[in-house]
Amino acid sequence: MKVQFVTDAKGRKTAVQIPIKEWERIRARLDKDGFFNDLKEALHEAELYSAGKTRLKSARELLHRL
Repeated sequence: MKVQFVTDAKGRKTAVQIPIKEWERIRARLDKDGFFNDLKEALHEAELYSAGKTRLKSARELLHRL
């Protein structure tokens, strides 16, 4: 896979570019695994926590879900 990096004025990597066909393959795999649904749920939980409407789960609770 051909990978290109985007850097800032100081030479620090800020982004990566990959061929679109490779991205489509990765995206399909992520969608299949429910990654985006899980991420959306996590962001919603973070918003609830920030608003004081829920508590954070312990590492034990998170591991139990697995």
